[in-house]
Amino acid sequence: MAEPNTTGFGKYMSFITNRLLETIVWTFAELGIADLFAAVDKPQTAEELARKQGRNSEYLYRLLRTVTDADIVREIKSDQKIEPEKTNRFELTAHGLLLTSDHPSKSRYLLCWAIKSKKYQLLDYHSNRE
Repeated sequence: MAEPNTTGFGKYMSFITNRLLETIVWTFAELGIADLFAAVDKPQTAEELARKQGRNSEYLYRLLRTVTDADIVREIKSDQKIEPEKTNRFELTAHGLLLTSDHPSKSRYLLCWAIKSKKYQLLDYHSNRE
């Protein structure tokens, strides 16, 4: 049996990856996590941040790990391997500062508006189809 042709598969996987990263960055901005970092101005653990908003620290840790790939936060790993959400610290990068609510560029609001609008347009399109 011949092997299936997967030429171009990476292209479509990059579309999916970019869409997922877009959603994660939107979530980070929508939850106001950049403001939590800016208010303290020192590296914090996911557990410390989660406690401030009453959120799940394991979920927040995964969110922070993902926005690390977008250079929004930087992870400072501890030597302890168990429960990294309680030991690894994160700090806001220069790009992450753009997502604070008081940044002069108002990037956070533009990002939240643009991505949320697109998500609802997609939902409207699919819900109106029969």
